[in-house]
Amino acid sequence: MSLIVLQEKCKRILEPLGEMYALAVRIHLNFLKKKADKIPFPVISVGNISMGGTGKTPVCAFLAEYFAKKGKKPIILSRGYKSKPGRLPHLVKTNDNPGVCGDEPLLLARSLAGKAEVVVDPKRLRAARWAMENLSPDVFILDDGFQHVQLKRDRDLVLLTPHDLEAGWNRVFPCGSWREDEQALERADIFLINLWGRGIEEIKCLVAGRPSLRQRPVYYLDFQVEGLKNIDSGKYADNIHKKPYILVSGVANPQKIFTPIGNFLGYAPLSHLPFPDHHDFGRESVRAIIALAKEAGVHDAICTSKDAVKLKPVSGLRVWEMMVRVRILDGKEERFLERL
Repeated sequence: MSLIVLQEKCKRILEPLGEMYALAVRIHLNFLKKKADKIPFPVISVGNISMGGTGKTPVCAFLAEYFAKKGKKPIILSRGYKSKPGRLPHLVKTNDNPGVCGDEPLLLARSLAGKAEVVVDPKRLRAARWAMENLSPDVFILDDGFQHVQLKRDRDLVLLTPHDLEAGWNRVFPCGSWREDEQALERADIFLINLWGRGIEEIKCLVAGRPSLRQRPVYYLDFQVEGLKNIDSGKYADNIHKKPYILVSGVANPQKIFTPIGNFLGYAPLSHLPFPDHHDFGRESVRAIIALAKEAGVHDAICTSKDAVKLKPVSGLRVWEMMVRVRILDGKEERFLERL
């Protein structure tokens, strides 16, 4: 039985627990906010209210690319989930081991090499002070920063998904996947809605039905695959010449990557092998990938960039990394960036 099904079956029992959890988080964050510090540089937080993947890391990369093009030096501050650096703060290098710095910080460091620096530290204020002394920053971007209130920010960007707007709305853990309740959305400056491949007009109707979202600007985003990169040779390709392929993912909400890759190639994968979020891809995982490829009769596998930093070349299989960029829809990308 899946967690979502279990939460739905036990909704009446879990709702009071969710309310208690939300109250405890609110009290805790209000206490931390009283001790929050401001630094003399712009700070932009990219976060969410739900647990799991909403697209925070690609949005951080998108913002860092924008500031770099403007001649600024952005610094991304990450807590480094599952990271184990020898000392903190840790400046992520492109040749770091993902077990040391975390998969998402390594992905950011590699994709933004020469444009931005990534610093890992659960204490983002300490990381910011270290960066000010050592990296000559112009702007800071907090990856997964909505609940990290110890560092004051100038813009709070909150990502939401269709699930957040529908069945997941205001369902706080353990009743649902939200970290806080609806009241927390008042802290947001801008809402970013990740369409997950669904139609924008459909999602706009969902947003219109949520009064909590009407007091802030709302923008809609989706992900567009721009190419593929072979993780063995590092060569780029526009396609795999109509060959069948399998999809491998170790991300939260893996269904969100189906539509972008299908749109890019023009056809869907024969099969999909999902692993847990932040999966390490050890020998057993590689054997499972090879077995699925043999069963499907394919020689090509496609994975996300987050998975590619942990996957080594697989014998007898061409493994491709999806190169993805964020798109702000409705012709409002410039307006969104101007608000920053």
